[in-house]
Amino acid sequence: MGKLTNSLKETTQKLSDIKQGIHKMQQLGRDLADNTLEVADAALRTGYAYAKAESGKTGDKTERLLDLNPKMLDADQLTQTTCWTQKLLEARFGSFNATYEYLRDVHDIRVKHRSWKKLVDIFNGNLDARSPEQRLASLEQITLQQEQRINELEAKLIELTQRLGQGL
Repeated sequence: MGKLTNSLKETTQKLSDIKQGIHKMQQLGRDLADNTLEVADAALRTGYAYAKAESGKTGDKTERLLDLNPKMLDADQLTQTTCWTQKLLEARFGSFNATYEYLRDVHDIRVKHRSWKKLVDIFNGNLDARSPEQRLASLEQITLQQEQRINELEAKLIELTQRLGQGL
């Protein structure tokens, strides 16, 4: 009976080791699942920044996209960043209240009927929750930016026309 008892003890120990290994793998899986959202978000931001760099649009905005500090989002990034979801916002800001406070304090956006759906819509570019004055100010800013861009392009066109005229 001594050999049978020893064999059972060894088998029990091996089963216990297997059970601990399974538990460790489950914990690793949970840890991996917890970090997947953050990794996906970082990968999307890196890809976005890389694409902007490839297209020649480098500068402060690209650097800020890689910074995970929520206070660094500017109005342009708020509407042009990846498609926001409730889970991404929760991962980024931590809670509904923190997300709402960010919109209120940094972008002066207030929402009458607060819900995750409304916040997700705002982050995805549906800024209709703003007051008419806020929308007007935003449109005026966009108009000024577009006018500046048009002036820059016109100056480049004139320069290219002059160079072409000199080359002929």
